[in-house]
Amino acid sequence: MGQGLPERRPPSACCRCICPAASRRRDAIAEIVKAAREAGLYNNLITSAVGLTLQSLAVLADAGLDHVQISIQDSDGISADHIAGYQGGSAQKRAIARDVVKLGLPLTINMVVHRANIGRVRIDGGTGAVAWRQPR
Repeated sequence: MGQGLPERRPPSACCRCICPAASRRRDAIAEIVKAAREAGLYNNLITSAVGLTLQSLAVLADAGLDHVQISIQDSDGISADHIAGYQGGSAQKRAIARDVVKLGLPLTINMVVHRANIGRVRIDGGTGAVAWRQPR
């Protein structure tokens, strides 16, 4: 099985919690995560990270969250905030990403590529690794 995936779960069994920033029932998400964990499912939180806190992440981790995915719109904070339509969103996402790591949860960054940021995307020809160039 994949690295980090506990043996008790089949690789095809997972529960994905898609967390809209406007969710008023974060406690319901923790209930879903807990029920999915009890059913032996792998829990993946896919989120914008806006509105999350270290405390809410800790509640989800305690409920059995296995993994977090955060979307980042650009390596440049001003551009990312403009694209997302949320001033301060880029800083919030970076802070939550640090909190995810602090809690020991696996983190995936979904790097959104589009015409406003494609000039900053760098692809390593040898490894195929994709990274953003830092803005000047």
